[in-house]
Amino acid sequence: MRAMGIILALVLGAAALALPSCNSSSEPTFQGWIEANLIFVSPDETGRVETLHVREGDTVGERAPLFTLDDDLQKADVNQVQAQVTNARQALDRAQALLKTSAGTQRAYDDAEMTLRTAEARLNSVQTRLARRKVFSPVGGRSASSSPKPGCRTSRSAISCAFIATDARAS
Repeated sequence: MRAMGIILALVLGAAALALPSCNSSSEPTFQGWIEANLIFVSPDETGRVETLHVREGDTVGERAPLFTLDDDLQKADVNQVQAQVTNARQALDRAQALLKTSAGTQRAYDDAEMTLRTAEARLNSVQTRLARRKVFSPVGGRSASSSPKPGCRTSRSAISCAFIATDARAS
């Protein structure tokens, strides 16, 4: 009985060694995984997608436009703040003229100057918000997905475009 067990073990061992040689393919096989440098892009603010410039599979260059968001409110803000800057400049000119004739005070001039600087800073801020309604690719690559569709809303927390970076700088 013990001899039979040894013979059975030898037969099974020989079969296990012989099975890999049954594969007639001479091509090498590999096992592993592929990693990609995925870049996810979202807008800085919530908005409605007006235009989508890329589709899945498109090659995208660095600084290429990806999509634009509606900018009506931001344009209105820019116009409003530009009017405030104009009014503040006029008030500063008036305060300066009155100060020269001793009909005005230094404090009134300083207040007018501060109002102008504040309005100019606010104008810079709203112009930046308007510019950020256009979303550009930070690096070159191939579009893996673009989820926003024109007319749909997207937000800062939603991934709007994903692509595989091909630029060496993205690594």
